Parts: sequence; structure tokens; C-alpha cells
Amino acid sequence: MARISERSLIIGVDSFGKTFPVLLDEKGRVIVDTKSKSINKVWTPIVSTSPAYTAADAFGAKFELTNVFSAIGHGSYLKNLIVTDKGKQNAALDVVFFNASPTNTTVTDNGALTIHDTDLLTIVGRATVAVTDYTSFADNSEATIEKTLGVLSDLSTSLWVIGVIRGTPTYVSTSDLQLRFVFLQD
Repeated sequence: MARISERSLIIGVDSFGKTFPVLLDEKGRVIVDTKSKSINKVWTPIVSTSPAYTAADAFGAKFELTNVFSAIGHGSYLKNLIVTDKGKQNAALDVVFFNASPTNTTVTDNGALTIHDTDLLTIVGRATVAVTDYTSFADNSEATIEKTLGVLSDLSTSLWVIGVIRGTPTYVSTSDLQLRFVFLQD
């Protein structure tokens, strides 16, 4: 559980096993906000077409997801991550989330990713897409995952992301991947 000022964000589980964000006040009482807003953020990383990626390579550049939080001190919850793959590579991948720009980390597309020790302290979570999460079509594919990443903003209204490939895909076009993030704001 993260604590910012007097509010806390925890993850609840309903009777069907689905998770949802729960915001608590300073006395541990549930804050009911009927104005929760769903927002979509899209990242189309420029990916390499040659050579093939190697596991643990970065894909694209680091990317800022702006206005994920309605204000500093407020919470946001990643409900879904949708990955579309026009090249049908179905590569396992991770998306690492930071609450500050990872300025000490150099991100090179199709290069081994080494996150600087200082930037490790700003990681607030990770979303993993497995090979088995993809649904393949004739010449493309998509993966939709539900993620229980709840974050309170203490520094900015943005989150930053870095993508990490866990397989060895060879993309056909530099725009083969698109990631759509669906957040719920408190």
C-alpha cells in the first residue's frame, strides 16, 4: 500500500476475483468517488525491423504518459493494457512504469536495457504480456491484459514507461507495435 499525505490506495477483490482500486482517507475509511474517469493513452513505439530483438532489449524509447493523474496527490489505476502487433510476432514483453522520468537510464531501441540504480527507486510497477496473452488473426494479433497497478501521484501528473522485449521478434514495420493503456482516475 502506498501512502501519500493522508490518503492511501489499495487493491480490492470482488467475489468474482476481479480487482479494483480502493481509495482510503486518513482514518482508513473508503472514499467513494462517483466521478472516476476512464482515460486512454496510446504509445506507438518506433521499433527496429533488423536485426531481430534479443531478450531483455528495450523496444522504442522511454515514453511519457501525460495526465494519467487528475492532480498531484490523486490516484490512478491501470485497468487494461492492449497491445496490437501488426507483424504477428506475439512477443512476450514487459512495460515498466516510473513516477519520474528515468533520466539516468539510456534507452536504445533494440539494445540491452540497463536501468540506472537511481532510476530503480522510481519504478512503481510493471505490466507483463505473455506469449499466451495474444490472440492471433490472419496477419496480425492483439493481447489484452487486466492489470492491478494502482498508483498515487506524489511528483507529477505523468507516468513514464520503458518497454522490454522478452523474446526474439523481427518486426516488418517500425510501427508494428501499439500499446493502449486504459486508466481509471480518482
